[in-house]
Amino acid sequence: MDKLFALTKHGTSVKGEFRAGIIGFFTLIYVVIINAQVLNVTGVPFESGIISSVLATALGTILVGIFLNVPFQIAPAMGINAFFAYGLVMTKTLTLSEAFTAITISGLLVLILSLTPILNYLNSSLSENFKLATRSGIGLYLILLGMESSNLVKINQHQFLKFSSFSNINVLLVLGLLIFGIIMSLKTIKMNYFIVIVLGSVLFLVFGLSKIHLESTRGIWSAYEKIILPITNSGLAKPHFWGAVLSITLTIIFETIGTVPIQLEEINNTETSINKIGFFIGLSTIFASLLGTTATISALESDSAISAGGKTGLTNIFIGLFFCTSLLMLPLYSFVAPLATTPVLILIGINMFKSIADINITNDKPNIFAAILMITMIPFSFSITTGMGIGFISYIIIKIAIGEAKKVSSANWIISLLYLLMFLIQSFS
Repeated sequence: MDKLFALTKHGTSVKGEFRAGIIGFFTLIYVVIINAQVLNVTGVPFESGIISSVLATALGTILVGIFLNVPFQIAPAMGINAFFAYGLVMTKTLTLSEAFTAITISGLLVLILSLTPILNYLNSSLSENFKLATRSGIGLYLILLGMESSNLVKINQHQFLKFSSFSNINVLLVLGLLIFGIIMSLKTIKMNYFIVIVLGSVLFLVFGLSKIHLESTRGIWSAYEKIILPITNSGLAKPHFWGAVLSITLTIIFETIGTVPIQLEEINNTETSINKIGFFIGLSTIFASLLGTTATISALESDSAISAGGKTGLTNIFIGLFFCTSLLMLPLYSFVAPLATTPVLILIGINMFKSIADINITNDKPNIFAAILMITMIPFSFSITTGMGIGFISYIIIKIAIGEAKKVSSANWIISLLYLLMFLIQSFS
């Protein structure tokens, strides 16, 4: 074990990696629960969403642990899953199978790009503000989704959005859990999201606002078998399909180049490149779509396992095994109340939206205006594709208008023209 994972070299032990694995598992488990709830709105049974999310997380995490020997967990991306469910399937832009196929192709593109210098080129040539704006916009999108799903706000004909009512016990419980979650986050309490979900499920059960629906393990696995390999070629001729592929691919890349370098610094790793991790993120995303779940990324929650002493891929092996073992207790996941996950969705959105604080507002004003458009248009158009497209295209238009077209990188030109072409085809098809 020492030779395989170089434990002595990294100043760790099997016991230390095991302990970090436990912390990592309980910190990350909320992701599969939230992801399953999001998939559930598309018609995927909650338990089937749990199975696909658990298998994708375990597989991606173990692959990175074995081949790269780093404690970076791979899990479904918050934001992309919401776009998948609410922006693509629920709006009937794409069918469920077409949306899964878009995830497959996005994963394949990320994998191919990771084998070329393009990933590093995009990292260096695309504006840092655009990367931060994408993350902030998705955060605002999740906040809006969480508030609407929990009935904190309602879509109103005259006021656009209207606050529900303090007389609604659901609203009081969600607000209480949200504030409790914020306090735990500020106190840097580990597993805070998981605690909120468990506490919320208990409270909703006590107040008679949720029910436990236990199904036989055999029935759960039979239902899951129907969503495996959900790939189709029926959407390949749709402009919206390729718009989704472009946006999902860029979001995975932005998340990767925004997160991975920081994680590598935390463990003082200079041997592993973004491209190597990008390869496994792409590969894991392909596997995830075939298993019946959404795109994966290197999870920010990896920080918990790292801070708990995880230094090698052995931490990932333990986390992956813990996830696989959790499938033996599959019916227990039914204990989770749907509304108990909405405060966590809002909290995730708040943490992503905080990226807005890092946006550079001192230079390149066209870039700032385009970033602000991107941030606002993602949630208010209910589409990552539309928001990112408007941001990129507006930047080019403003640069041309003020005579600075030559200062725009070729990457920005290519991405903007791709979005423009897709918008034009969508408008006239």
